[in-house]
Amino acid sequence: LKKDRKPFYYSNLLLGLGLLLAGLGEMKEAFSTLAEHPDISIFKGHSPFFYVVAGVLISAVIQSSSATIMILLGAVYAGIVTINDAVAVVIGADLGTTSTVLLGSIGGTVEKRRVALSHFFFNLFTAIVAFSFLPLLVAFITDIIGIKDRLYTVVAFHSLFNIIGI
Repeated sequence: LKKDRKPFYYSNLLLGLGLLLAGLGEMKEAFSTLAEHPDISIFKGHSPFFYVVAGVLISAVIQSSSATIMILLGAVYAGIVTINDAVAVVIGADLGTTSTVLLGSIGGTVEKRRVALSHFFFNLFTAIVAFSFLPLLVAFITDIIGIKDRLYTVVAFHSLFNIIGI
């Protein structure tokens, strides 16, 4: 296909979407296998703060909260992570994604550093608020809204978390 034509761009879009969906299917299968074989007890029984820190670290390393949440959904589907632990990872992932802006501001202008710090502190404040009301937010999603599916609960929490930020 010629590079300056619409079919070229549409085919690239479809290829990217196809690779994304294939990757998600592979992650789901990998987590299912992982849940059956090795001892995963080291990931269970920690405080919610542990899972927030884990979300921050994973998201900072892979530079994407969306990818962290996709991995997390695979772990929830496989039963490796409980709902309460998963929503704490969601909070950490959104906070960890600010690392890209903070790294990008190093050596930058004063305005660039100011924007990066305000982005970080905005997300930190949102994370503190959501973490403070974590049981209430999960109860709101599962009991009041009525979402019982584990994966949908995590996704709904992520949306609610973003609404809190707004």
